[in-house]
Amino acid sequence: MILDKVFNTLKEHNRGLTKVDFTEQYLGKSKSYLYVMKHRQQDISNDSLCKLYVGLKQTAKQLKENGFTSYETNEKLADMVLVELENKVLEEI
Repeated sequence: MILDKVFNTLKEHNRGLTKVDFTEQYLGKSKSYLYVMKHRQQDISNDSLCKLYVGLKQTAKQLKENGFTSYETNEKLADMVLVELENKVLEEI
């Protein structure tokens, strides 16, 4: 699942990141959102993927402006999220 890849990669750079923080900060959802979606065996919403994409792009921009090379990781993750979102939308059309 794309979210697991994104979360685990972000956690490598920020050991203090929790699933709750990730859900609230990157997806814009309540702390139980991921657990509920997993329990229901449902994909996360398109708006959550959009918010994740935008958040990753903004973070990459900030990291780059501050001279951190880890911005490339966020850009790659954002690109992966965008592809996932495009595929979901194509399935719905």
